[in-house]
Amino acid sequence: MSSERQRSHPTNLEPLGFEVVLAKNGQEEVARAKELQPDLILTDMVMPVMTGFEAVQEIRQIPELKDIIIIAISASAFEVEREQMLRAGCDDFLPKPVDASKLFALLETHLKLEWVYEAPVKESVANNRVVTEKVACPLIPPPPAELAIWYQLAMLGDIHELQKQATHLEQVDKKYLPFAQKLQKLAKTFEHEQISAWLEPLMAENHTATTCPSQPLDIKHNVILVIDDNPVNLGVIVAYLKNAGFQILTAQNGEIGLKMAKIARPNLILLDVMMPGIDGFETCKRLKAIDTLEDIPVIFMTALAKY
Repeated sequence: MSSERQRSHPTNLEPLGFEVVLAKNGQEEVARAKELQPDLILTDMVMPVMTGFEAVQEIRQIPELKDIIIIAISASAFEVEREQMLRAGCDDFLPKPVDASKLFALLETHLKLEWVYEAPVKESVANNRVVTEKVACPLIPPPPAELAIWYQLAMLGDIHELQKQATHLEQVDKKYLPFAQKLQKLAKTFEHEQISAWLEPLMAENHTATTCPSQPLDIKHNVILVIDDNPVNLGVIVAYLKNAGFQILTAQNGEIGLKMAKIARPNLILLDVMMPGIDGFETCKRLKAIDTLEDIPVIFMTALAKY
């Protein structure tokens, strides 16, 4: 993989097997992108000569570069500025100072990677020497019936229930611990699409159906569907409403939100206005065009004072 990044970037990706190429400003970034056609670009948005905004916009105008993944790096904490970065053509946002775990999570998502972590070590004493051995930690899946439940929960976006199921699995048998920990990691960042994709081949091996549920799993009254592309916002909203006794389903973009609304038919939808892909306005328009969903109340969420 090739990647553009600033010299001030604190995370060293080369030991992980990435080929890293540097650019000092936006103009050089565009030139290097044309020359190398990297798999991913990490770009600062405030640079001399040409800003990151200008560089990204120019890159998106080049046919052979229009689909390259671009992640903006910025110290800005304002949601409006983050939306401007996405509108300029960035695929995602990474705040400064850069947190390695957040960076790795973005690389995993956008480059379809699966990190292989070094196995824990076991030490023993032999002939007055410490002998270190690697201990394998295989991902042992739970029984097919539980996989099916997890898959349906992921399809519904019920992250809270997925986390409960993973916690329960950890307590059932230690052999499931690595599997449950991976599920917890994906659930923590509301990656229910990734969870579904991860579970599908495991279910196929066990001849378990992977179709969407015709009826939601244990859908109760007071169900709220939250559609927002920001995991932090989702986390705050889910925690607050869960404590108030609501059953919460989540979706990270409008297209997934539409699918979940059709499956779950929630009592209320909280809808972010600014999202990549189809925005909140278009999502609401499509929702209201569906006979079975047109009467569901929709509340817009936005950081903008005027829209």
